[in-house]
Amino acid sequence: MTETPGGPEIAERDAIRAALGIGPEAATVDVDMSAEEEGDGRTLRRTRNRQRVIVALLDIVREGELDPSVADIADRAGVSHRSVFRYFDDINDLVRTAIDHEVELAIPLAVIPDLGVGSLDRRIDSWVDSQLRVHTATYQVGRVARHRAPGIPSIDEGLKAIY
Repeated sequence: MTETPGGPEIAERDAIRAALGIGPEAATVDVDMSAEEEGDGRTLRRTRNRQRVIVALLDIVREGELDPSVADIADRAGVSHRSVFRYFDDINDLVRTAIDHEVELAIPLAVIPDLGVGSLDRRIDSWVDSQLRVHTATYQVGRVARHRAPGIPSIDEGLKAIY
């Protein structure tokens, strides 16, 4: 597995994520496997490598690269370039899967504690805090979604549904 680049930008991003209650970005991927899947090393390795590819793409996107090459993604994930296409039909399938992954992680961030309780100012503050958590966590992936939407119908449809 390759090291994730460090530096002040990464430390600052992790500090912001911690302040918002998001937590640091995972450098490694922990994949929960059922007892059946644990017995098959190939399935486990495939699942872990697939997750590493997704995380690698998301990390590269968070660093500001909206259109990373398959080679960059594979190198970051520590897998061969051909492996990327064993795990995903094409780059659009990878992007779509990564966006779905990020959306699932962001859903809990949208939760508003004690919804509807308290003064109007408190309710507004809770809603704004919720929106900030979601947008901070998904900003870069949202940029990629908007960038890739014209070529990936399911992303285009999803964006139309939320706008």
